[in-house]
Amino acid sequence: TGLNAGTYTDISVTISSCQSNTLPIIVLNPPDISVGTITDPTTCSGNQGSIQIVGFAPNTSYTLSYDLDATPVTVANIVTDANGEYVMSNLISGAYTNIIAENNGCPTSPPLSATLTDPTAPAIGEGTHVNPTTCGGNQGKIQINSLNASTSYMVSYTLGGSTTTSTKTANSSGIIDITGLGAGAYSNVLVKLNNCESNSFAATLIEPASPAFTISDTNIEVCEGTLSTNLAYTVTSGSADTYSITFDAAGTAQGFVAVTDATLSGGTITLDIPANADPTSYSAFIKVKNTATNCESATVAVALLINYEPTITLNAIPDVCFGDVAALLTFADEITGTDTYNITYDASASVAGFTDVVGGYLSLAKPISIPIPGTAAAGIYIAIFSVENSSSGCVSQGYSFSFIINDKPDIVLGANPEVCAGETGASISYTGTSNSPNQYTIDYAVTAEGEGFV
Repeated sequence: TGLNAGTYTDISVTISSCQSNTLPIIVLNPPDISVGTITDPTTCSGNQGSIQIVGFAPNTSYTLSYDLDATPVTVANIVTDANGEYVMSNLISGAYTNIIAENNGCPTSPPLSATLTDPTAPAIGEGTHVNPTTCGGNQGKIQINSLNASTSYMVSYTLGGSTTTSTKTANSSGIIDITGLGAGAYSNVLVKLNNCESNSFAATLIEPASPAFTISDTNIEVCEGTLSTNLAYTVTSGSADTYSITFDAAGTAQGFVAVTDATLSGGTITLDIPANADPTSYSAFIKVKNTATNCESATVAVALLINYEPTITLNAIPDVCFGDVAALLTFADEITGTDTYNITYDASASVAGFTDVVGGYLSLAKPISIPIPGTAAAGIYIAIFSVENSSSGCVSQGYSFSFIINDKPDIVLGANPEVCAGETGASISYTGTSNSPNQYTIDYAVTAEGEGFV
């Protein structure tokens, strides 16, 4: 009796110089325990850690308590093995303090402590990055270095709010290339080894420069019936070899056809116009592209206005007689979209002295007076008449018209008749006519009219 708590070994008794058998170990509670082998977790945040406690009574139940990072933990009914040992297993990293075992109300003393540590996280470096060689392409690369050679890592990065993760193996130089990347701002580029996260970095990959171009005039006006117009352009930066054109809904409905990757050359882009497109406003959207890099320019909008073609309906010109100084040209209906007119005579009319008219003022209220040269002989004269909108420059189709200058009829009279006073009539003889006269007029002198001749 009178023994302190502790572990007693090689226990035997001797009587009359005769020694008994030996007891190898007896532990009196509370035992004198200590920390044995400590095993750290093999992964970060993993629970592969363990702490061995030795010095317990063999095959004995205890209540074990400890603090993990200052948080109390109690494990009831642990049982030591035949060697008086117990292994605290499935432990995470942290500071284990106040490790105490209790049996029958007797706690061990002093409290034990041990610290478990996660594996060391990898420290990565930022290598050489490669930008994509085409717009929309995936030839980009981000390089991570300072890794363990020939070691597999979990690699991740974030692009546009989405995180991509994959397993990659570093080469013999400790480098991992993340390939197949497009342009963008990549953040949180990092690796994990044994679930231990490395430091991170950000990298931005950029596309090749896009071409830029201008169109000298983006407000185009053409006349109804025009089938195409040329747009002068200048490539201001980069290089471009094709162009594309799209149209607004109104243009598409009218038959404008989109153009895709047509060859760009010569300083002009041809804009085709459907023959029957309504005269109104349309929008075309043009961009150019470098086919080698697949990079497109910003879109340039072009406003296209198709102006109405002026129209007019002519009345027939009454015949005139040789010697008349003008013929009158009138219109059958309202003048549409026009304010000037042009007259172009044919060759025979020009030889006869008729002069072309360009930009003559047109008024529906007033007929057009066509001067007749004094040198113009009797005959049929032909001209082309057109009207024009001086604001838009649009000219109507040509309207052919003609007019006739008739020769004046003539007659050869006989001798003046003589009659006796009191007779009521006299005959005037004639011997011949020309130009088929069918009427005659007699105009008396004033003295004759005074005598009652009518």
